[in-house]
Amino acid sequence: MVVEILSDLPKVEALANKLHQEGRLRALVGAGGDGTLAELINRTAPNLPIAIYPAGTANLVAKYVGVTTNRDAFAQILL
Repeated sequence: MVVEILSDLPKVEALANKLHQEGRLRALVGAGGDGTLAELINRTAPNLPIAIYPAGTANLVAKYVGVTTNRDAFAQILL
């Protein structure tokens, strides 16, 4: 498994969409809250797998779907 860390949204968008189209993207992981999740969804192709690690203010979506801030549990979700 290869992990790449990016913070520039246009670069994230381009790389995630490219890797997804090639069938080489396991998941796009965003660290943030509802705004981060919305930004990633709006910038990427339909059906691209996205996971959000709750690091925002309210994290309403993460709370609703039961995503934890426990790193080990989050890693298990990705695996």
